[in-house]
Amino acid sequence: MKYPPFFRGPVAYVGKSIGEDAARKYAAMVKRRWAEEGHDVKVWIEPAEMRRHSQADLQTIWEIKSDLINGLPRPRPSAG
Repeated sequence: MKYPPFFRGPVAYVGKSIGEDAARKYAAMVKRRWAEEGHDVKVWIEPAEMRRHSQADLQTIWEIKSDLINGLPRPRPSAG
């Protein structure tokens, strides 16, 4: 299996929450990069939790999910 030369993710978000737009952007980046290596991976986003910063400010925290196993695509079924 050929592995793409991924770089370490955006350090600014390590341990911090991301909004829906950023989650969609990073999910698309993961899907596109694996597609460039010939793999059709499933990547999606889901709301993880809601946080209230003040009485008027409610924020949804988003997670990026995928069908990757330990960061690698699932093995392709063998023909035959």
